[in-house]
Amino acid sequence: MTPEGYRSALPRLYAALVARHGRPTQIQLESAEPILGGRDTLLCAPTASGKTEAWMAPIGERHLGTRVGHGALAPTGHGDDVPRVLVVSPTRALVNDLHRRLAPRLDAAGIALGRWTGDQHDGGQMHTITILTPEGLDSRLSRGADLQAVTAVVIDEIHVLDGTARGDQLRILLQRLRARREPVTSSGPPGHPLQVVAASATVASPLALAERYLHDPVVVSVGETRPVRGRIERSVEAADILRCLGDAVSAGFRKVLFFANSRNNVEELAFALRGHAPFGDSVFAHHGSLSRSARLGVEERFLALPTALCVATSTLEMGIDIGDVDLVAMKGLPSSAASLLQRVGRGGRRREASSLLAFVETAFEETALRTLLAAGKRGEWHEAPYAFRPGVLVQQAVSVLHERPSRTVDGASLHRRLPPALAAEWPAERIAGVLAGAETKGWLSRPAAVNDPRPRWGIGPKAEALWARGALHANLSQQTDVAVFDSLTGDEVGRVASADGAHLGLGGRQRRVFHASGERIVTEGARSDGAATFTPLPPAAIPGALAQALLAAIGIPEATRCELPGRVLFHGLGTAGGAVLAGCWPSGLLSHAGPLAIAFRGDWPPWPGPDAARSAVARLHRSIGRTLGMGAYHGVLPEDERVAAVASLCELDRVDRLLRAGMPEIVAAGGREDLWREAGEW
Repeated sequence: MTPEGYRSALPRLYAALVARHGRPTQIQLESAEPILGGRDTLLCAPTASGKTEAWMAPIGERHLGTRVGHGALAPTGHGDDVPRVLVVSPTRALVNDLHRRLAPRLDAAGIALGRWTGDQHDGGQMHTITILTPEGLDSRLSRGADLQAVTAVVIDEIHVLDGTARGDQLRILLQRLRARREPVTSSGPPGHPLQVVAASATVASPLALAERYLHDPVVVSVGETRPVRGRIERSVEAADILRCLGDAVSAGFRKVLFFANSRNNVEELAFALRGHAPFGDSVFAHHGSLSRSARLGVEERFLALPTALCVATSTLEMGIDIGDVDLVAMKGLPSSAASLLQRVGRGGRRREASSLLAFVETAFEETALRTLLAAGKRGEWHEAPYAFRPGVLVQQAVSVLHERPSRTVDGASLHRRLPPALAAEWPAERIAGVLAGAETKGWLSRPAAVNDPRPRWGIGPKAEALWARGALHANLSQQTDVAVFDSLTGDEVGRVASADGAHLGLGGRQRRVFHASGERIVTEGARSDGAATFTPLPPAAIPGALAQALLAAIGIPEATRCELPGRVLFHGLGTAGGAVLAGCWPSGLLSHAGPLAIAFRGDWPPWPGPDAARSAVARLHRSIGRTLGMGAYHGVLPEDERVAAVASLCELDRVDRLLRAGMPEIVAAGGREDLWREAGEW
């Protein structure tokens, strides 16, 4: 589509959404025609390419336009006080950020934009366009919201959800929403089923991803990853970090976004850097255990200051508006090339290249970082194979039964709400087995008398308790940290695992503890030493494909033994596959087990038999499942389904092949002992 044709196709929204940025971008021009034509469309383009406007303008024009023709839908008979377009965003922070950026511009065009999350309900009224999380959509579907007028759903930053329990939940929610459209489309204008549009900057297999969520999709992929310039420092000491940051500020990089891989690392780093040149007190911490108001305060202050440093976890990897960032810094390695490019893409958007300052501890980490950068440049994401997380079926069963007049669910009724690919894999009889297992664990219950030969289930006491607090819709692990309150304002400022002393650190600042219990910690600001402690989260799992690439980068063949200090078996199976392999020996024989290698304490042990891997999965599936993020309801599944689900995600066939090949040969490090040792210990 030409720029002139694009402008004429968007008479209502071009001025509000696109004109303020100058000419339309390539992704906007190429995606307009399929979206305006009603096609399900996946948009893939680099960060800062105008993807938000690329879907918002044509979606709004088509589904909220006042004219029939030129892609606009005819009136549905519903008033303007009901939702007609839903925008699903992965996190509450991104929901709030999208609302902050789009609401004034859409309001100028006479379109109401609302939010629906755990802490934003817009007075209980959904608006014409409503931005919400997957959990918000689940809540609206199961609690009787009028969504029959919804004709379009947009999934923003879809890569964050895909391959997770929340993504699998969303697949089913979309199918349930399509079913709600049937009464409208059957009596209204033909040919207008639910339209689904998705957007992402980093997608390994765009068509495969699109087919999981979209019907007969069009994939629009444009642009190349921006070049990355910068340097890697082999030190993580605070003094060296301060020196390098001082050099960067002197060179004109005044706004720095600094990523660390855990909440503890963020707090420690922010506390160590605050009060020193070059940023002084303009050092902020940002992570998910800070309260929403605290995070918003950080974002606003960082946006306003001319020179500032914000240390963050992945909470700021995606498009939250924190203004222009001159430089991205990192301590340690991200979990993937996609995550690395998401981070680097936050900086230098007005420059020809993104700027990176990375701090690593070892030669192996430096090599690994360079490998990730090179892979990102080539578009090789080294992702794990997709597999469905069936614990979602338990959660969806409870959600579905609330939208049925009978307040019951059976295998057939849940089967009808699955997308076709999942329905083929999960027949009604298999689903009924899952529901029967949930009954034995108190999540479902059998009604006293139902005149139906098929088994049916109602809500059980455990699910009832979650439903009453509105917590049933989440497929995330439950929060176990303790709330921290400010004694002066009474506001919650964050959550920590515990308060073991008179002081703690939170948000890079110190707080004095007045009172601590198992439910709340009351504090005030202080200038004393102290550190926050957080319930540790499992580190991101390293896929087998990335493990193989890292070994290749340092010249180690797969399935190799090496007699370094200790006896090391390099396997390249990744986190989950490596855990299965390690489980093939008694734990007392191992001194280390990681995504690249396992190390033995003494002599080489006997080689396991070919069935050892499957026995290890059956024995270790609970711990491996936590590492793989199987979702909050994975433990409710019958044991055979839990084992099968974990086996499908840990690339068990690769472990089997390694075992069947027999004891690998011993290879000498050849002068690379230190590098190989670091890889083996990683």
